[in-house]
Amino acid sequence: MRIAITTDQLDPERVDGAGRVVLEMARRLAGQGAEVAVVAGDHRCFSGHRAAAGLLLRWEAFPIGSEPGRRSASLLRRRAEIRRAWARLPFRPDRIIHHRSLTAWAIGSTRAPQTFIHHAPWPLEHLAARFGEGSLTRLGEHGPSTRWQVALRRRLEHRALSRAERIICLTPSSEAALRSVHGGAGAREGLRTTVVRAGGVDLEHFRPLTASARRAIREHHEVPPDGLLLCAVRRMVPHAGLDSLLHALAGVGDALGRWRLVISGDGPMRNELIELATALRLSDRVRFPGHVPDAELPQLYGASDLTLVPARTLEGYGRSTLESLACGTPVIATPMGGSTGILGPLDRGLLTIESGPRGLAERLGHWAERREELANLRARCRGHAARQGGWERLIEAALEGSLVLD
Repeated sequence: MRIAITTDQLDPERVDGAGRVVLEMARRLAGQGAEVAVVAGDHRCFSGHRAAAGLLLRWEAFPIGSEPGRRSASLLRRRAEIRRAWARLPFRPDRIIHHRSLTAWAIGSTRAPQTFIHHAPWPLEHLAARFGEGSLTRLGEHGPSTRWQVALRRRLEHRALSRAERIICLTPSSEAALRSVHGGAGAREGLRTTVVRAGGVDLEHFRPLTASARRAIREHHEVPPDGLLLCAVRRMVPHAGLDSLLHALAGVGDALGRWRLVISGDGPMRNELIELATALRLSDRVRFPGHVPDAELPQLYGASDLTLVPARTLEGYGRSTLESLACGTPVIATPMGGSTGILGPLDRGLLTIESGPRGLAERLGHWAERREELANLRARCRGHAARQGGWERLIEAALEGSLVLD
């Protein structure tokens, strides 16, 4: 079988949650004997075979810029670039798996059946990127230009969804977000939306550290033996909630004792977050090392006492949550996206009651007072992560539809 996988943006060296799904699908499909090609946005505009996910994949990239499609002319230009990359594919695919709306819309109708794995609605992502919100309920507060941009994205995304043989959402919250924007999106006869609980983790790569390795990394970050090392692996965008996390830590104050926070990631809010940490008098406790490569993430997770996922909205399948648990480190997360379903069965006390600073501060204080209980929880984390794997179910649903539900 020949399979083309498309997405709006993917850098194998800086993989986000949606990118992880793309690469894991590609790796497993290739392992099953399929011929796989990836069409993705990338600054390097690479064409040819590229090392990704531990194998060589056929890769056709199109240029990416700032947030796409601010004007209709820009959208048309992007569509032309995507179609040129699509035309360079060395084969005609038997199945197309789309992961993002812009690319799916640009490629348009095809003879091959299309599966759309829906991560988040395009209109909500546009609002979240520009205004730090992911809801259409306050759309009337924005100007006519913003309302037009949202309406345009909704229309183009709906067109892409309607071409798909099936639509797959990775979490119930993702499906709810899709339906909030599109209602019965693409609801023609025979097309149904399904939720497939996906989100595995590479247990060979993400694994607990030895006691000596863990101690050395904590010393590197100047964490005393009785102190807390916290980490957050997030893209620095408004809906990631990192500003809420900083406000929460400032509110907790000395109740956490001696602590350090390492925020791994980059994005348009980086300078703003650094300035906020300074204004909140946290600059001596919070470190911003930039993007930490995948090869080094297990060390950061494994050395930490807690990983923090302070998502405000549009959270995916829970990539950071699963990776941290596989390394033996508990996670405090807001009740958004895949983290809710992952952490609930492990310990409901790891989920905040709300997504703002108050909820985060309350949970941080709760676990700071229960250090022994937190240490005991570490022993259960890896086994719990191992039971969450869903890649095979996702691939089966994408290719055969045997798991499509009403």
